[in-house]
Amino acid sequence: MTESKTKPMILVVEDDILNRKLMTFYLREKFELCYGASVAEAKESLIQNNPKVILLDLSLLEGENGLDLCDYVQKTEKYKDIPIIAVTAHAFSKDRQICEEAGCAAYLSKPVKQNELIQMIEKHLK
Repeated sequence: MTESKTKPMILVVEDDILNRKLMTFYLREKFELCYGASVAEAKESLIQNNPKVILLDLSLLEGENGLDLCDYVQKTEKYKDIPIIAVTAHAFSKDRQICEEAGCAAYLSKPVKQNELIQMIEKHLK
């Protein structure tokens, strides 16, 4: 199955199992996927999978939030160039601004449409 080797790896950082399943359904045809439900899991997935794009929810498990992961990615030389797309239910303009200031390359509010999500990922792939 050599086809999967050509698909870009996307890290989905999402603690809600239904949202994770939806992302998998939306993206599995075009991308390889890895996951994290907390900042710790996402860091482990970064190390193991070398993703090309991070899809990041703001609300996560274990006390840390998506902005904590964003800060870590931005400050880590190995990961700082990975585009982060915030995909969150935090849908107010101040939330968008917070995400942009934290270093997110883009922002999508839930519920997200499949074509919009794929277009956004493709735009940020390097």
